[in-house]
Amino acid sequence: MKKVILVVCISVVSAVLIWVGTVGYHGYQLFRLYSGAQTLEKAELAKQLPALVRETNQHVSVLRAMVKPVYPVLRVMGGLPGVGPTMAQAEPLLETAYSMLPSLEQTSMAFEPVLQDVFAAPAPDREDFVQQVLTCIGENPEVFDALVDSANSSKPYWETIDAGLFPERVQGALLAVDENYDQLLEAAAYVKLLPALAGMEETQTYLILAQNNDELRATGGFISGIGTVEVSQGDIVGFTMDDSYAVDDFSKGYPTPPEPLLHYMLSGYWVPRDANWYPDFPTSAKITADLYSLSTGVETDGVIAFDQTAVIEIMSLVGSLLVEGVDEPVTSENIEAYMWQARAPDAESGLTQEWWEHRKDFMGDLGGRIVAEIKKKNSAEEMIALAQKMEELLRRGHLSIYLDNSSGEELLKKSGWDGGLTETWQDYVGVVDSNIGFNKMDGVLQRKINYKVDLRVLSSPKARVTLTYINPVGQAVACVHEPTYGDGSYADMQKRCYWNYWRVYLPIGSELIQVDAPDVPQDVLMSRDGWTDGQIVQAVESGYEVFEGLLVLPTNASQTIILDVQLPGYVVQPYDAETLVYTVFVQKQLGVESVPYELEILLPENLEMVFSNASSLIIEGSKITLLEELHESKLFEFRFQVKE
Repeated sequence: MKKVILVVCISVVSAVLIWVGTVGYHGYQLFRLYSGAQTLEKAELAKQLPALVRETNQHVSVLRAMVKPVYPVLRVMGGLPGVGPTMAQAEPLLETAYSMLPSLEQTSMAFEPVLQDVFAAPAPDREDFVQQVLTCIGENPEVFDALVDSANSSKPYWETIDAGLFPERVQGALLAVDENYDQLLEAAAYVKLLPALAGMEETQTYLILAQNNDELRATGGFISGIGTVEVSQGDIVGFTMDDSYAVDDFSKGYPTPPEPLLHYMLSGYWVPRDANWYPDFPTSAKITADLYSLSTGVETDGVIAFDQTAVIEIMSLVGSLLVEGVDEPVTSENIEAYMWQARAPDAESGLTQEWWEHRKDFMGDLGGRIVAEIKKKNSAEEMIALAQKMEELLRRGHLSIYLDNSSGEELLKKSGWDGGLTETWQDYVGVVDSNIGFNKMDGVLQRKINYKVDLRVLSSPKARVTLTYINPVGQAVACVHEPTYGDGSYADMQKRCYWNYWRVYLPIGSELIQVDAPDVPQDVLMSRDGWTDGQIVQAVESGYEVFEGLLVLPTNASQTIILDVQLPGYVVQPYDAETLVYTVFVQKQLGVESVPYELEILLPENLEMVFSNASSLIIEGSKITLLEELHESKLFEFRFQVKE
């Protein structure tokens, strides 16, 4: 019997030693691979990536098979002090890796030809390299579906990983992945569409809109320039940019414009340059494309709109351009001044018909040269920098894209990059200004938004929207509502009164209690009929209640518009059995650089805030105040519980 017990003990000890040795061996191999990869230059790492991923996958598969039987033990150890919590992380870490690595191996193998050149020095020919990348994507679409599926299946495990329990060098890698997990999922879905969007199947034609955000309109600015870009086999093969007035063809049957354009600007036709009236970019993009097609007969596959901020930011990547007739190189620092000067009339000739017809000729030349410089950016680092800059501009509302491709448009919407009005089932506030004064005053105008939410009666929430506009122009100027270029200089068009058709978007079901807005006398309007706050327009648009009105702001003056509304009861929701939650999505208008925003929340006396994702909060009793300079649209969340 003793011999049997001895044999059993020896067998158990041997099995444990073999298990420990096997786990230790494969764990060490993973550490070796990770450490070795960290010492490689980017170009060498890219070349070795398929082999590294394949070997990592092999070791993880064995390690996971060996450790999985003891997951219950590791979970129990998680409650012990010391290394217990770290040991418990083995399960989510291994399960995530086991789920992701096969699809990563498949992807790296499919792109092995590309990885050989991605960080090569010197950089490969851009056109050949882009075509090679797009060909690989087109030939292997299934790898991206596998990536998305594996990432989704592993996400529940990934979300339980605590990076703080790992050594510092591992923490960095885990945190980097965690911060970009959802973006990586979105990127995989986007990449699959690139061949079609880049004209690998057939040439794609995109409508290009140059919006002037100094003359603000709903989607970012008056459409000052309009043209197309043609893409074939991953390369830009055609680019045009013309004065938006040049495409008008009044022999075509243009529709009647929206009522404010018809009534206040006396616009009898809805032409492409005025097509972006609605703040939902997909809606305005489709209208603009249709009107452009009516004008020119050109059908397009999507719409890309940008403003001056986007031009300046892209120029920061381009560097500088030598422009004939300009003493110094054009850079991101002086390109706006260059554009102002380029459109100005000759000092001796003044405002002539010839000047008017050619005042925007510089746009096509400048745009073409910027495109040519971008095409020269052929290193991986430069392409990544360009992609990051575009993502930033999309997020901040200075670049908008609409795709006549249902899958692509759905992805843009999911990412919040479609420029659309964001759908929400709780509170929402969006302010949209449209300059209808034939000037560039939005370049100097100052604006502020205050949104005061009264939740003291939870079943009957109320809100006050206060819009403040300041015209800082010091000199007195008569408010004459007419299309005039003044002396022709850009500066002259920024020394005017401000005509604004304002709109406030609130949750569906919101009801206007009262409005307080300055009257507009009839002698400052082309329509000669004036406006009072009794004429406020109420409508439903894109799933929101819209309240609309008019403002005419003289120089060296400020005016305030106040809307008191009854909010729908659903703006406050249960979060759990003990907690209520109030969320508000603040939509910054496309094209606006930034706006000072103040949110005030009044709570019942028996409630206190227990969580918020907002910073810069001031809490005074039952009043919560948020002060923020909004550079992009944001969702703010506040949770409340009964005071103890």
